[in-house]
Amino acid sequence: MKKSTLIRDKTLPAIPFGNLRLMKKTQSIIEKLSTSKIITCLFLLTILISCIMHFMINPQLVKYAGEMKILDIMIMGYDINYVNAFFKALGEKGRDIYLYQQLAIDMIYPLAYGGFICFSLAWILKKKNKNLTSIGLAICILPLIGVFLDFIENISNAILLLKYPKISSFQVAFSCIMTYLKYFFLIVSVLILFVLYGMFIVNKIKITNARN
Repeated sequence: MKKSTLIRDKTLPAIPFGNLRLMKKTQSIIEKLSTSKIITCLFLLTILISCIMHFMINPQLVKYAGEMKILDIMIMGYDINYVNAFFKALGEKGRDIYLYQQLAIDMIYPLAYGGFICFSLAWILKKKNKNLTSIGLAICILPLIGVFLDFIENISNAILLLKYPKISSFQVAFSCIMTYLKYFFLIVSVLILFVLYGMFIVNKIKITNARN
């Protein structure tokens, strides 16, 4: 009995150990990529893509849909009635622009802004410790969850466009939930980033004043 018990006990840590290795690898990658050069490049890429969407693609959609907003930016959500009205207002050409231009470039956009937020968080957290703590790593993963949800949202919206007008309330509700969750994780991540940078600046000022 004792021998069999020992064998079972040795197998128990197998799953946590595998997860630990994955987390350590994720931590190592984030720490290596959280440099000022990479963060700056991702920031500039985020600005560039934002400008393309806002000044080049969005005006084309406005011609067809007027003041109606695209689903991706509707933080307060939407329902099947809005989606049907929006897609109808866009027309076939407008829907093609939304699908093949807006959503296409929006598959790159999350990598830019998500990487920027994630690596910025890691950079500021490493200022306190040389390496990320488990809590620090969890904070850095928050925007990555938002990125993953953004991808799911984009794919879901693409399916809606391809299936229109044969779309269901369930499909719209799923897309809407992805939008809600995406903004939740991204807003929390950005708020934490602002708080951390605020604390960093305050500490810098205190150190400067103490030296003087």
